[in-house]
Amino acid sequence: MYTMAYVERYVYINEVNAVSNATGTEVSVVLGYGSQSHPETFLEVISGTARCTDGVSAIAVKTTNTADNYSSPDMRGTTIAVMQQSFVAGTGINNFVLSGSAPKLLFNGNMQKITLTLETSEGLPLNLAQIAPFSLIVKLSYPVPLIADKRTFFDE
Repeated sequence: MYTMAYVERYVYINEVNAVSNATGTEVSVVLGYGSQSHPETFLEVISGTARCTDGVSAIAVKTTNTADNYSSPDMRGTTIAVMQQSFVAGTGINNFVLSGSAPKLLFNGNMQKITLTLETSEGLPLNLAQIAPFSLIVKLSYPVPLIADKRTFFDE
């Protein structure tokens, strides 16, 4: 019996290192230039915070990429995290934090860059300017590359 070994890498995402599209509803983030050489990647959001105007009850963080172990009736990408309102920060402003634990999602192919979309729990798009500041910490897990003479990892 063999066990697959994984390398874990963490990526910090915020409104400064995320590049928004012309409308501000999509955000592109470079996850690392070494990540394109892996056949599969597990992605998991470890932490998430945002600030948004009043009237929003939850923020869904989605990616346009489709995970192999995810499905949703909306058929639009993959929800990687949901942030619930935590407290009112001031007049008309609410703070949001990651709600529960985010799913561990499996993506195949190139994960050098990811495109995120943000929306309300009702499915309405949010502009990046509406939730600033925001931050996410994403954990990426890649299989350890196989070495020619050591193709399996055995349990001790």
